[in-house]
Amino acid sequence: MSIQPPGHGAAAYGPAPAANANANANANANPAPQPAGPRTLRIGANPVDGAGAHPRIADELGGGAPPRRIGGAADGAAAPMQVDQADPWPPGLPNAMWAEVAEFADPSARVALRSVSLDASDGATVAVQHVVVRDREQLGAALATFERGGIDRVTARRGRLGVAECQRLAATASVTRLDLRLNQIELAGAQALAASASIVELNLEGNNVGVDGARALAGSRSITRLDLDDNNIRDGGARALAASSSITSLSLALNNIGDAGAQALAANPAITTLALHFNHVGDAGARALAASSSITTLDLSRNDVGADGALALAANASITWLDLRGNNIGEQGRLALEAVRARFDTLLL
Repeated sequence: MSIQPPGHGAAAYGPAPAANANANANANANPAPQPAGPRTLRIGANPVDGAGAHPRIADELGGGAPPRRIGGAADGAAAPMQVDQADPWPPGLPNAMWAEVAEFADPSARVALRSVSLDASDGATVAVQHVVVRDREQLGAALATFERGGIDRVTARRGRLGVAECQRLAATASVTRLDLRLNQIELAGAQALAASASIVELNLEGNNVGVDGARALAGSRSITRLDLDDNNIRDGGARALAASSSITSLSLALNNIGDAGAQALAANPAITTLALHFNHVGDAGARALAASSSITTLDLSRNDVGADGALALAANASITWLDLRGNNIGEQGRLALEAVRARFDTLLL
C-alpha cells in the first residue's frame, strides 16, 4: 500500500516552488506520465555531501527511478529543488520534502498545487496510504501531516517507539496495518494497541511484550494477523492467545513455547496459519496440532518433533503447507510424509 494518485479536485496543500522556470513550463505543457501502480512514502535520513541528515522520499515502485535526494544532487542529477520559505506550508514535514511530495501528484493535482495555498492544509492532495518512518519524531510528523488523507499502513522498524507512539497509532482510526518490529513497545504499548478497534494486522516482533502483553492482544476483536516472534511469551502467552476469536494467522517463533502451548493453540478453531519455529514443541504438541482440522499452514521447523509427531502430521488431512526442517523425525517419519507428499502444496523436510 502506498501513495495512490489523488482524484480530480483534491484539496491543495500549498504552491510547488519552481527549481527551474523552463523545466516547470515544460512539465506543465507535457506532464510526465504517472505510474499506474501504488507507491509508498518513505521518510528517512540520508547524509548528502557531508551536510548532515536530509529527508528523502524513495519511489518504491518496481523499476522506478532511484530516490531523489533533498538538499543535494547526485552526479549528473538536476539541482535540488528550491523552496521559498515565505510561502505558507503545512506543518510537520520539512519544506523541501513538500516540494518533493508534489512531484508524486498527477498533472491535475500539480496544477492545483501551483495555484492554491492553504495555511492549514494537511497534505491531503497526495493520498498517502503507506508511510515508512525511521524514528518516533518522523512518525509524529507523518501522522500530523497525512492523518486526514487516510493512512492505512505504517512501517516503523527499530525506531525506538514506545507507549506514547502506540497510543497515537491506536487512536488513528484509518490505520489497519502496523509493522513495529524491534522497538520498545513492551506491555504498556501492547495494551494500547490491543485497545484499537481498527488494527487488523500487527507485527510486534522483538518488543518484549511478555505473557501479559500477549494476553492483552488476545483480547483484541479486530486483529486477525499477529506476529509476536521473539517476545518471551512462553506457554502462558500461547495459552492466552489460544483464547482469541479473531486471530487467523499467528507467528510465535523464538518464544520458548513447548507442548503445552502448542496443545492450547491446536484447540483454537479460528487459526489457519500457525508458525512456531525455533521453539520446543515435541511429539505431544505435534500430535495435538495434527488433530486440528482448521490449520492449513504450519511451521514447526527447529523444534523437538520426532517420528511419532511426524507420523501424526502425515495423517492430517487439512495441512497443505508444512515445514519440519531441523527436527529429528528419523527415517520412519520422513518416509511417512514422503508417502503423502502429493497432498501438500509445500512440504519441507
